Amino acid sequence: MREQYLRAVRRLLPRKVRQAVVRDLEERFDAAADHGESEADVIARLGTPEEFAAPFREGWTPALWPPLLLAGLGLLVSAACGLGLWLQAQLGGEDVGVIGGADGPTRIYVTSGGVSPLWLLLALGLALLAAGVLWLRRRGLQR
Repeated sequence: MREQYLRAVRRLLPRKVRQAVVRDLEERFDAAADHGESEADVIARLGTPEEFAAPFREGWTPALWPPLLLAGLGLLVSAACGLGLWLQAQLGGEDVGVIGGADGPTRIYVTSGGVSPLWLLLALGLALLAAGVLWLRRRGLQR
C-alpha cells in the first residue's frame, strides 16, 4: 500500500522537488509506524496522491516538447516511408536487373525477394508515433 502510494505521488511531482518530497513522505510513514499507526491510516490522513501532490504542482506544467518531438519524428518517418512504398508500387514495385546485355528473348531477370526496408522503417515510424502519443496522453492526465 505504502509503495503504491509513494509511486503514484512520485509520478505526479515536478522533478525539482520529487526526491525531497518523497523522502519526507517516507519519513512520515516511518514515524506513523513507530507510533502504531497503520499505512491505511496515514494514507487516509494524507488524502489521494493527487491531493497530496497538488500544492507542489502549483504553477508547474510538464514539458511537452519531448513527446511532441517523438510523435513528430514518428509521423515524419511514417509519411516518408508510406510515400516511398506508394511510389514503389506505382513504378513497378520490384527491383529488376538484367544479367548480360542480350536484347533478344534470352533475357534473365533477377528480382529481390525480401521485405523492403521501407516496411521496416514504416513500422519503426508508427511505433515512434504511438509512443509519442501515449506519452502525451499520460502527461495530459497528470495535470
